[in-house]
Amino acid sequence: MSPRRFLAAALFPLALALAATAAPKWSTLQAPHCLIVSQCSERETCEWANDFEQFVASLRTRLNIEEAHLTPLTVVLFSSPERFAAYHPVLADGRRNKGGGYCISLDSWSAIGLGKRFQDDEETRRIILHETTHWLTAAARTRLPPWINEGFAESFSTFRVEKSGAVAGEPILPHVALLRQATWVPLAKLMLTRQGDKLYTDTERKRLFYAQSWLFVHRLLFQPESHGIEQLNRFFAARLRGADQFTAFKLAFGEDMAAVEQACRDYAFGGAVRFLRFPVPAEAAVTAPFTPAAPYTVEIALARLAVGSRNEALARQHTSRALTLDPAAPAAYELVACLENSRGQHEAAAAAARQALERGSRDALMHLVVAHALIRHHNNRGTPAEGAREIADHLARAIALQPKLRSAYVTLASVARALPAATVADAQLLVDGFKLFPDAPELLIGLAALVHKDGNDTRAFELLDLALGHDDLIDDKERATAERLRTEWKVEPLRKQVNELRKQRRFRDALAVCETLLQEPMQQTMRQFWENRRDELRFDAAVEAARAAEKAGDPAEALRQFEALAGQPDLDERQTRKVREHLERIRLSHPNLQNPVSPAP
Repeated sequence: MSPRRFLAAALFPLALALAATAAPKWSTLQAPHCLIVSQCSERETCEWANDFEQFVASLRTRLNIEEAHLTPLTVVLFSSPERFAAYHPVLADGRRNKGGGYCISLDSWSAIGLGKRFQDDEETRRIILHETTHWLTAAARTRLPPWINEGFAESFSTFRVEKSGAVAGEPILPHVALLRQATWVPLAKLMLTRQGDKLYTDTERKRLFYAQSWLFVHRLLFQPESHGIEQLNRFFAARLRGADQFTAFKLAFGEDMAAVEQACRDYAFGGAVRFLRFPVPAEAAVTAPFTPAAPYTVEIALARLAVGSRNEALARQHTSRALTLDPAAPAAYELVACLENSRGQHEAAAAAARQALERGSRDALMHLVVAHALIRHHNNRGTPAEGAREIADHLARAIALQPKLRSAYVTLASVARALPAATVADAQLLVDGFKLFPDAPELLIGLAALVHKDGNDTRAFELLDLALGHDDLIDDKERATAERLRTEWKVEPLRKQVNELRKQRRFRDALAVCETLLQEPMQQTMRQFWENRRDELRFDAAVEAARAAEKAGDPAEALRQFEALAGQPDLDERQTRKVREHLERIRLSHPNLQNPVSPAP
């Protein structure tokens, strides 16, 4: 055997071993509600896609979803747990969550990563279905309060598909067991629980919150004759009209809370908990082709997984490769903006966001990042009004791309106060935002600012009062803002009067109005402003009186008044210089007054 043939024969087993360990090829499948990037076989990938679309179709029989409100979803299927390991989420303490998969939902996109077959890992399946339910419910017509949101997610986390059709709402036995032995949280407290509250964040207490939320929503979703669905629809309709939770609850259920709690107990412990079987809708079938994945598509998908799992170094590696593969595409710049923004590097984030927008990005977050950069720029320069229209336009584009982007509405509400003029489009956006987020009184404050600019003071005050009436929702900062605006608008006519009188050099009249204005209750910073303005008017009135004496032919009196004014200890540098200029002018014009004789007492 020749040396060359011998070498080839010796290397052949090694080549087989390397081929066996090489990473599987990536493929893609565009399902109706997600893009799947997969290392798995066509059969496994299509099976997952069909399962997922059946789940979406089933949930939509119980909740109206606005398709335009869904964030783009990327699903990455790894061929083994080992290949998924690098993308395990990093926990707050630095450790990795080594589960079989996870779902991340950000403001403008979402991603799922899986290292195990869905059918082989019940725990991972429940986690993914729970989180994916949140992805779907985020696109409901109104924002769901936590107790309904978690109740939906738990109720559909047990979804599965059988030969005879889909099954949803199977009882979660650990929840039932906990509810049998625990002291229940009062329904009123459950309804008012927010994501930052201990009932929602404390590990032990959260279990009870989830169990009660599951039971309450499960009863509504799966009790016979669709009675519960009708009640939910009435609740959502009331919320869309701006009703608070308690008002919406009464309109929807027509029962007192004690009666509802008892009905839930009877449902849980009386053997009434049921689940639903129904045929899978025809539109849930996935017929899209299974094709080789472009390298750029793979890098973006893996970068999103890395961003979502807080693996920053890995995310930057994938993003860098994507930029090299296609520098004209926007997705990599979007991810750079996201990474820089999370690190607090706002200028770098804004630069990347602008590059993404120049390349045709349709990521709403890019407009939001640029808007915040403009806000910081103009605030630092002390010119918030100059950039307000450009900022508002970016926020409007963000909302058009992602109508459920709460932070865009809230930012627009804050910018509204700086806009030179209000438009119907600006006001309509804030109205729409409040319908989506009736728990955001800051939107009412922004709307009040726009209405005030349009000259409707009565309606503006009504909106401020409505915002201040949400004691359970408005924070100290927003309350202070609303009270400051109310004071500002109350004194606005007096302010205009002061300014007009100053233009006419009627300083004494302006001073009298200023004194009246200071009788109004106001925040300390505003009071300080008007006290300073009063002092300025007193000075201007004194100067004007001295000049009037000079014009009347009494330079001695003018000199006396200016000298008395010069002797006041609280003059600032500008005022002192102005008085000296008048004194020098009078003394030069009337040298005989250099050493005036003081009048006898």
